[in-house]
Amino acid sequence: MARERILPQFRPFVGTRYNPAVIEDFDAVVAPPYDVIDSDERKRLVDLSPVNAVRLILPEMDQKSSPADSASRLLRTWLDDEILIDDAEPAFYLYRMGFEDESGRKRQTSGVIGALSLSDPDEVLPHEETMSKPLGEQLALLQATRTNLSPIYLLTPASGMSLLLETHGPPDYRCTDPDGTHHRIWRLTSPAILDAISQTVTAHPLVVADGHHRYQTACKHADGDGDPAAQWIMALIVELADDEIWVRPTHRLFLDADPDDVAAAFHKVFPGSEPITAKHDAITQALSDGRTVLVGQGSPSPAVASVPWSEGSLEGAELLESLAVSKLHKELIPLLNVEGRLEFEPDLSEVLDATALGRATAAIAVPPVTVEAIRRVATAGLKMPQKTTFFFPKPRSGAVFRRFEADST
Repeated sequence: MARERILPQFRPFVGTRYNPAVIEDFDAVVAPPYDVIDSDERKRLVDLSPVNAVRLILPEMDQKSSPADSASRLLRTWLDDEILIDDAEPAFYLYRMGFEDESGRKRQTSGVIGALSLSDPDEVLPHEETMSKPLGEQLALLQATRTNLSPIYLLTPASGMSLLLETHGPPDYRCTDPDGTHHRIWRLTSPAILDAISQTVTAHPLVVADGHHRYQTACKHADGDGDPAAQWIMALIVELADDEIWVRPTHRLFLDADPDDVAAAFHKVFPGSEPITAKHDAITQALSDGRTVLVGQGSPSPAVASVPWSEGSLEGAELLESLAVSKLHKELIPLLNVEGRLEFEPDLSEVLDATALGRATAAIAVPPVTVEAIRRVATAGLKMPQKTTFFFPKPRSGAVFRRFEADST
């Protein structure tokens, strides 16, 4: 007998936010997701403000307690000092990110932050493999703070959800990040809008864009926690549509592979490749045309591009196997035996710098995966290789928190 499908519920919650009466500069207190913050970026964020959210999402150990306990104590201090305050009633939080893509085109991503049930994890679909990471640190942080400190980022195939996200009046909070992305957030409390959003989101399975490890951590924590509030996770839901999300590719850097071996493998896996100019604009155009590009070492760097590729009407496993990243990980990389000596880089300029300066012996730039390909692969129950996609922009940590104590169900 087929298992009955139980789609996750999605509801408003009582959010905890920075107190606008205390915090004048919202830019100084929010942070990127924890997994894109290196040590230099953490120091920059800490220097911005003594109450920057990075102190919670990436806490440091002190002489008296673990990082997780330090974050818990700091969170309680900020609440006691009314740096953070709880909203008066449950709400969805409309989150809008305005930015320019690589071509200079102005774009906008709109989504809604709410509480997603963890009742049936199988109905939240990963679209790509994830690198194995110990869940211990994130689990300890969740157990100590009893707070969702950052939203996971999910995609819904429900068409028309963006039409529900109309704004009235100025945002409750706004900030601009170092990339120039404008982040704005509005509280939504109209019963009719809340109900419409809940029904739209819960009508379809969801696809994970970012936050798979945090989702796994929340599921593990929920299994051992009897608190009803622990059975939910804060999530940003965005419509899976070309005009809503920008999917950037993640390129591969070969740190010490023989460049001749990489070139030979590339021509074997991508026959018919031809030389192109190794300049940013030329490679960007080749990627837009669906071509995969090998960049050699040196300045100027040699470059060759594969024949153009298009997903056409391919579905499921056939589509997955045709992707450039699938060919890299199933065919090309095994020929070189360099799986553990790769770096992943979404910024093409960084890729070209790495090969020009000799930090990488070669690089392969891959074309972006389309929104439609993500939908087809995920709904077929399949996964793309790790680091296939880079969703841009990313929501800021600190825009809103979800504390179990405040959001008791």
